[in-house]
Amino acid sequence: MNIINVAEIINAENYLLKVISLDYTLEMFLFRSDKYVCESEGVFPDKTEDDTIKFINKIVKGLEDRKWIYWVILNKENELVGSICIWNLDFEEKSAELGYGIRSSYQNKGIMSEVLPFVEDYAFRKMEVLYLNAFTNKENKNSIKLLNKLGYVKTGEIEEENQKGEMVTMVKYSKEKSVN
Repeated sequence: MNIINVAEIINAENYLLKVISLDYTLEMFLFRSDKYVCESEGVFPDKTEDDTIKFINKIVKGLEDRKWIYWVILNKENELVGSICIWNLDFEEKSAELGYGIRSSYQNKGIMSEVLPFVEDYAFRKMEVLYLNAFTNKENKNSIKLLNKLGYVKTGEIEEENQKGEMVTMVKYSKEKSVN
């Protein structure tokens, strides 16, 4: 399994995926302080841009250490509409986990349906991942619908405590690299 070029830009049909940087601080702050998004993720919203800067610096450090790849999703107007990452890399199993989110004002517009296959291709073809996993809250019907639509298979459920200290049921979905 490889992380070959963490700075690679991915061109989806209507969206551009760029590696996160401090250039996106304001828009990431708006995303990470979005009460609806934070509530669905079970996380506390960023209170200040400094909180967001700390987050971005942590992500950039992880990129440099080759722990994950994290892209911001930009629309044709160059607005940040969400983010997507490949993380929890398991080099023995050749597996990785997907993480993704869309700003509430851009949800239910098919963005992730368009973008996720490009990230899958990157993971399977360029990183040589054999299995992609995604965990979503059992209550997140839109994420479950997306994963089912893209051929992910439910492989389990776990109870875990979110950042707010609440117990939630997370559903694991997996997809195996197809042999072509």
